[in-house]
Amino acid sequence: MNTVLNEEIIAMLDCYRTHSKMLHQHDCPLLEGEVYSFLAEDEAVILNQFGLPNLRRYTKLLRSFGLTNNDDIRSRKRILKQLETAAQSFLMRPVLPMTQRLELAKRNNENPFDILPEIGFTTHHYNIFLYSFLFLNNQATAEEIINDLCLARDHEELPFIFNLALIPDYKNEPEYVFFKQSGFKFIDAYCSQKLFIPEPIATEYEKAEDFTYRFFNLSNLILNSIVFDLETGPTIFCTWKNFGKTKDLQIGLEFEQLYDLLKSCGAKGESIMNLITEKLDTKLCEPCTVIDLDNLTGAFALQNCNLKIYRALEKTKDGKFVEDSSNFFMLDELV
Repeated sequence: MNTVLNEEIIAMLDCYRTHSKMLHQHDCPLLEGEVYSFLAEDEAVILNQFGLPNLRRYTKLLRSFGLTNNDDIRSRKRILKQLETAAQSFLMRPVLPMTQRLELAKRNNENPFDILPEIGFTTHHYNIFLYSFLFLNNQATAEEIINDLCLARDHEELPFIFNLALIPDYKNEPEYVFFKQSGFKFIDAYCSQKLFIPEPIATEYEKAEDFTYRFFNLSNLILNSIVFDLETGPTIFCTWKNFGKTKDLQIGLEFEQLYDLLKSCGAKGESIMNLITEKLDTKLCEPCTVIDLDNLTGAFALQNCNLKIYRALEKTKDGKFVEDSSNFFMLDELV
């Protein structure tokens, strides 16, 4: 590797390690989402310099480097050597037809975040479902999987498949008819499984039978960001404007409620749903994913929306339930 290129890559690696330390040392969820995007961009650029695809086994090398505490020359030389060796091994591999490559991946039980990008597909939930839950479990052949993978990629239908799976009565939607007529074989299996959708929020305070909830109806909300947590479900971060005053609120809701909320916002809401799809593509296994609208698209008003909410509850030491004193609420329904 020539000296100029080597220096450029070292500068990229230093920037990558800086972003990595920011991600693991800062407690702000919104900043974490922004830095995560920087890291993903850094990884793609660095790997591309070595002729490597953005596969999980290669990004793991970079993430291990990013967590090292020492900034000495040896750590840089080590990661450069690892990437050069990985590139030589990758480029020397025989080129196989896609069906044979999938069969080999199946025998080796390869990770979807490795095999899918290698054969030219994204790690969208639908693609992962096809490979991990159908193909690896002998519920579909390589040819059948490739058919649906290619259809979704060539027609750019993955965001619409994602949105369709969020609808309980998806078979009544015109998109479902389109997918069936276009030859998608596993749409029903995917939509009925809903593997990527968190379970409805079920926390202990919902079982408090003797507590009388106080409900509030809110409008004039500005949506700033959305946080997806695999354990609890989505939370929207909003600003409430009322008679010249503003107040920051957090509202927990279910995935289907979020879909209905964004759908009611028209074209702007649909663009946010597509953005969510793109962001979740690369973060399926992340415990927490942040969609920072302020930086990505700009915060926007939830027009024509009236939310019926109530305060979350917390349990006292004597076992009684009281209203949470923070600005965290739960969505009861859209009214």
